Amino acid sequence: MMCCAENFLFLFLMCFCIPLTHELKSLGLRHTNENDVLHRISEIHTKDYVEKKHVTAVEGGSAELPCLTTPPNNMRDRMKLVLWFKNESAIPIYTFDTRDKDVTEARHWSDAHTIAGRAFFKEHEEPPHLALENIMATDVGSYKCRVDFYKAPTQISEVVLGVIVPPEKPKIFDMRGQEVRLKLGPYKIGDSAIIKCETWGGSPSPQLNWWREHALLDGSYESSEPHKIINTILIENLQRSDLHSILTCQASNNNISNPVSTSVKIDMHFGPLSVTLINGRESMSAGKRFEAKCQVVGARPPPKVTWWRGAAQIRDNITTHTSPDGNVTLSTMVFIPTIKDAGKFLGCRAADQQTGEGSLEDGWKLSITYVPQAILSLGFSLNGSNIKEGDDVYFECNVRSNPRPYKITWRRNEKPLMHNVAEGVIVSNMSLVLQRVSKSQSGIYTCVAHNSEGDGVSNPITLNVRYVPYCRPDQVLVYGVARYEKVRISCDVVSNPSYSLSFHWVFNTSGETVEMKNTAVKVDGTRSMVDYTPRTELDYGNLLCWGENSIGVQSHPCTYHIIPAGRPDPVHNCSVHNQTFASMQVSCGSGFDGGLRQTFKLELRDARTSHPVSNISHDKAEFIVKGLLPGHGYIITVYSVNGKGSSEPMTLHAFTMKETSPEHIVADTSRQPGMVVTPVLAILIAIISGLALVAVCIILVMRIKHSKTNSSYRGTHIPLQKGISSNHCLPEKDPDIIPPNKEFIEEEEAFENFREQQFATIARRHKDNEYGSSRGFRNNLSRLSEEVTYAELTLPRGKGYTPMIKSQNNTLYAKIDHSRSMFSGILSPSGSGGPRTNSCFSGPISNESEEITSQTPLVGKAQYVIYSPIRRGDKGPEPSSRESKV
Repeated sequence: MMCCAENFLFLFLMCFCIPLTHELKSLGLRHTNENDVLHRISEIHTKDYVEKKHVTAVEGGSAELPCLTTPPNNMRDRMKLVLWFKNESAIPIYTFDTRDKDVTEARHWSDAHTIAGRAFFKEHEEPPHLALENIMATDVGSYKCRVDFYKAPTQISEVVLGVIVPPEKPKIFDMRGQEVRLKLGPYKIGDSAIIKCETWGGSPSPQLNWWREHALLDGSYESSEPHKIINTILIENLQRSDLHSILTCQASNNNISNPVSTSVKIDMHFGPLSVTLINGRESMSAGKRFEAKCQVVGARPPPKVTWWRGAAQIRDNITTHTSPDGNVTLSTMVFIPTIKDAGKFLGCRAADQQTGEGSLEDGWKLSITYVPQAILSLGFSLNGSNIKEGDDVYFECNVRSNPRPYKITWRRNEKPLMHNVAEGVIVSNMSLVLQRVSKSQSGIYTCVAHNSEGDGVSNPITLNVRYVPYCRPDQVLVYGVARYEKVRISCDVVSNPSYSLSFHWVFNTSGETVEMKNTAVKVDGTRSMVDYTPRTELDYGNLLCWGENSIGVQSHPCTYHIIPAGRPDPVHNCSVHNQTFASMQVSCGSGFDGGLRQTFKLELRDARTSHPVSNISHDKAEFIVKGLLPGHGYIITVYSVNGKGSSEPMTLHAFTMKETSPEHIVADTSRQPGMVVTPVLAILIAIISGLALVAVCIILVMRIKHSKTNSSYRGTHIPLQKGISSNHCLPEKDPDIIPPNKEFIEEEEAFENFREQQFATIARRHKDNEYGSSRGFRNNLSRLSEEVTYAELTLPRGKGYTPMIKSQNNTLYAKIDHSRSMFSGILSPSGSGGPRTNSCFSGPISNESEEITSQTPLVGKAQYVIYSPIRRGDKGPEPSSRESKV
């Protein structure tokens, strides 16, 4: 029976041999004859399989299918051919051929339809195995590894490959059925969240679990459809702590590969936990930049921060910054507070950007410090437009300030005003009183309040004190006019008010007082003008002008002197200075202008040849002469000219500086040994120099005093006409005529011998360098005719005129102040001690002798008044027992 079975198997293999041989050839097994194939097939039948091994792989992963390649029974042999079969297929899917080759040069072949290059046999690793990459679900099955040896029998290994198919990546859906990928929400505090997770596929069927952070949240899942797993969870009462919580839905069906999962983060929106003004409740200075900062903590998302000042929202100059985690928001607002903001509520408000929910606010009432605001006003009962000189004026200063002012000061015309009761200025806390206000106190008044923020100046108030007119200073007071010459006399006054002024003119002469007609008076604002023409000697005198406004009449008239015009006085005190090689400067003091406008002239002549070099005219006695020759002498002549002629010339001699030629300049290159100056010697030299300087100064002072003594009388000399005698004393028998007897002629000749010349003098108060001043009338009386006689009249210098006194017999008298006579020392026979008297005048004679002289005509037999001096403010002396009458 056994024999029959073997014969049957042999016949079966023979029938199967031929096709198998062809198949092996197509698989690349060369040099194989039919006997070898049959021999190997017979070995398969006679060889037992080794123990099966199980290998599990995950789809998409890799698997190692082991193969036993060691000869059985520890035989010394090596493998010849390795064949891999899948399931029950007789056709190998992979071959490893080492026939006629070394193992390192073995040929590899794989089935393109089954494993398609995904397999590789690694015989050098332990255990040797077939590495299968990129496992697919179709790779599941039983794999057989057949190993042929050169001598040892064939050995077969079997491996069962199991393939696990992971589920698909889970998907998460919210309660509205919309898929959620990264962020779940946003939710509000107290909300509930329903979340569903789904997955598909997987072999075996997967588990679907919810995880929160690293903790299992829910492991209950269900399969609603084939190959579909669902897990739904409910999270109730969400709080701030749930923000950014990570929920993970995880699907897993093996322990080999990582589970597939999907995670989402819970997002929440909520209002701020706190709103704080960082630099709140600080004092602010009005007009100065202030930066307020508001910090908002715990808002999600970053809140909308708004600033409020009272009920008004601040929208400008606001910047906002949020921390990287979005938990802290800092808002900065810059503004410049004003005084109106004081007491207002400054608030910072934060709320949800979209819904405005969860609003919180912080703020405080503004405390604004500012420079005082002062308001100045006149007293309630005062009319600022009708304040007259002598009224009492008071101001009130109302101050608004934070902090309170520590001091209040007053100013007039931007200058501090101090408390002075003697001058009627009374400064109290908030008021200023001016008692018996004068016109000099007119001006702009302000009060200033001081505090730590600064000085607040009030509104200005102009105090306009009204007063009666008075003469404008620095106007022309003396007019030199020739007979039949028309002159316009201008009377300028200062008045407040300066409109609607009227003027009253009076001509005052020795014999009478004449009022000017209103038709001859012209008025232009604060100026009145009269055209006046003297025709006779009697028309020379004084014009008096009074102005009147709504306040009153001018108390003291403006007096203008009409005198005969004459030549100007010569210049004096001339000096040459600033001399250079080609120029020099000449300056002189101007003399009386003779009652007319004068100009000054300089004539420059060469000192050697007397040829004219330069001729210069100027309105001042100051000249700069240029274009001169160096080291040259010149003769300078300076004089003044007016409409009546020129003055006596003043002659000077001057030289320009001499140039030094270069060949005369010798440099001392050798150093000669000289005297060594020690400190003691230097001090001695300084002392000697100082003493010498003091001596020179003493000599100069003595010479100056001596020169003043010799020139006590100065004036313009106009000699009396020949044949006319001038007497110093008139007999009381006939005061109206000049007696022509020999006694008086002899006295006149003696007096002329004593004084060398006889002068008619009138002492006047003067001001230097003023054309319009009424300084001593020197040379101011023109020679009107050859018949004009002159008398000598001496009055003290710097005094005015007394009013005229008229006697009952129509004879005019003048008071003569004998105590102020200027003939002391000349006519008095007494010595220097005690009061000196004159035989012609009663009373003491003063020692005052300085005077300025001018000729005064005596005309006809008319009676004239001789004026005596009166000090300003004096009521005038009582009429003496003796009065001089001419």
